Amino acid sequence: MNATVQLPGAWYDLSARVSNASAVAACILETLPNLEGMSEHQRKQINEAGCIACAVVDLLELCKRDVDRLEAQLKGIRRDDQYSHGGAA
Repeated sequence: MNATVQLPGAWYDLSARVSNASAVAACILETLPNLEGMSEHQRKQINEAGCIACAVVDLLELCKRDVDRLEAQLKGIRRDDQYSHGGAA
């Protein structure tokens, strides 16, 4: 017997919020000013802000993958481990 698992509404809220946060974080790099004409100190600060923004985007992408994997596990769906953290699938 294969019963359908219904996830709580909060699960879908979480999934949507992680996706939305990822989209917003991806916009950060577009808002950083052009480095031309800036002092070395200003360029360094802007570069560091860009690096932090990239790290946030990367972390949110990992969160999105984890949400997807956990949803599949909660529903008992067997699928290829495309998000494997290493090792044989």
